Amino acid sequence: MLPNSMSKRRAHTKSSNGCTQCKRRRVKCDETRPSCAICARRGESCSYLSQPSNQAQGSLLAGFSAQTSPTTSEFEDDNNRALELRLMHQYSTSTSVILSKDSRDIMFYCDVMVNHAISNTFLLHAILTSAAIHMSTIETEKSQYWVATALQYHSRATLGLNEALKNYSSASDAISLCSLAMVINSLSLSRERLKGEEIDPVAELLQTRRLLQGLSVCLDQTIGGNLWSGSFEVWRDQLIQKSSNPKDTVHRDLLTHIDNTNSIFGHIGIFLSQHEKFPEYQSKSEEFIQTILHKTNEMATYIASIESEHKNEYLTACTSLFSYMEIFQIEQGATIIAWPLAASDLLVTLLMNGDDIAMLIFMHYGVALYLCTLHSFSKGAGKHLVEKLSRALEVKRPEWIEVLLWARASVLRDM
Repeated sequence: MLPNSMSKRRAHTKSSNGCTQCKRRRVKCDETRPSCAICARRGESCSYLSQPSNQAQGSLLAGFSAQTSPTTSEFEDDNNRALELRLMHQYSTSTSVILSKDSRDIMFYCDVMVNHAISNTFLLHAILTSAAIHMSTIETEKSQYWVATALQYHSRATLGLNEALKNYSSASDAISLCSLAMVINSLSLSRERLKGEEIDPVAELLQTRRLLQGLSVCLDQTIGGNLWSGSFEVWRDQLIQKSSNPKDTVHRDLLTHIDNTNSIFGHIGIFLSQHEKFPEYQSKSEEFIQTILHKTNEMATYIASIESEHKNEYLTACTSLFSYMEIFQIEQGATIIAWPLAASDLLVTLLMNGDDIAMLIFMHYGVALYLCTLHSFSKGAGKHLVEKLSRALEVKRPEWIEVLLWARASVLRDM
C-alpha cells in the first residue's frame, strides 16, 4: 500500500542476509530458507554466505504478516504441522475435486495420491504445493503468502524428486504421480508474480515442456505404451483398484452419486453443472472454442500461402494444435496442456530464435491454454505467453494487428 502522505516515509533498512544468487542478480531477496522464493521459482540452488543473527531472525518473526513469505522457523516449528494439516484438508476436500473430471479421478487424486504421499515426502510436498496454490485463489488478500508457501513446497518437491530419480525402481509410482502434480503446479505458478520479479513466459513454457517429457518417460517406464493414448488411464485405474475396498458400499454409492451429478466433463464440473448460469457458461464456452478453432484454421491457411523452408513444420504444428483443441471441445479436459509435447524440437528452436510464424503458433496455443484452465486454480495460464508474443509480433509484423489484438483480448475475458 502507498503511505498516507509522501512526508511520512518509512525508514529504509538494507539487509545483507540475502542469498548469493539474488545478490549476484542485484534483486531483493526475501531471505526465505532453505531456498528463497526467486531461486525456488527459477529452479536454482539457493545458498547463503552466512546465517542471519538471532536479532535479525527475531525481527523477521515479529514483522511476520499474512503478506510476507513464510520464514524458515515457521517451516520447522509446531506451526508447520498446523499449516500442513490445513493444506492437506484443503487438498482432500476441495483441490482434489477441482483436479478431477469424474469419480475415478476424485478417488485417484484424493485416495491413491495421498496414500503414496505418506511414504514419499517429495510427493507430499507436491500435493501441499497444489493446495497452497489453490488457497492463493481463495484467500486473495493473502495470495502473496500462499504463493510463497507454494514456491517453498515446490522447491522441496523438485529436490526430492531429483533424489528419488536416482533410485527410480523403488518408488516408480510415486515418481510418476509427483511428475504429474508438478506439471500442473508449474503451470499454475507460471501466472504468479512476486514483487520485483521478472519472469520470461517462453522460458517457463520450455520448462513445462521438459516436465511433460519427464512425465511421459516416467509413465512409459511405469506402465508402457504412450502417455496420451489411454495407457495413463489404465495405470490410474489399476492403482484405484488396488487401493479400493470392494466391501466399502458407502464409498461406492458416494462415487455413483458424484457421477450422476457430474454432467459436465472438466474442472469443477460437479459444482458448475448445478449453477444457475450453467447454460450460459456452456454457450460462452462453445463460442470461445469455435473462435479459437476458426482462428487456428485461418492461421494454417495463411501459412499455406507463404513461401518458407519451414512451411511443412509450421503446418504440422497447426494441424496438431487444431486436433488437441477438438479433443478439448469434446472432453473439456486438460488435453491442451500436453500440446507442447507434440511440438517438434525444431519448432521450439525456431520459437527461441524469434521466428515470427513459430511465435504466432505458440501465441494461439497460449489462448487455448488460457481457455482450458479458466475453471481451475491454474486460471490465467497462457496469459503472459500471449501478451509477450503478441507485443513482440506487433513490432515485427504490424500487418497482423487484428489477430494480435484478438489474442490479447481473449486472455482478459472470463466466463
